Amino acid sequence: MQITPELITHLATLSKLNPTNQQKITLANDLQKMIAMVDKLQEVDVADTPPLLHMHNIAATYRADAQAKHLPTSQATQLAANAMPPYFAVPKVIDQP
Repeated sequence: MQITPELITHLATLSKLNPTNQQKITLANDLQKMIAMVDKLQEVDVADTPPLLHMHNIAATYRADAQAKHLPTSQATQLAANAMPPYFAVPKVIDQP
């Protein structure tokens, strides 16, 4: 794929950018290098290579589920702005007919 000044102008318009002429030249050169790199990668034979699922063989480690210290219901409802023990009172958010 060849990068043309028209393509750079079109991409700049789509991106809502207003690059200067020097910036357009720099962008064209950079895009051409990126496309050349991708074209080079297309040459690599990966037919016998399995897909890579993770970058390392370490399994995810999570902490064990454990019961933690908690407030008793009576104390938690005392701290609430609106409560109807043993429940918390919240404003109505859905109107019912």
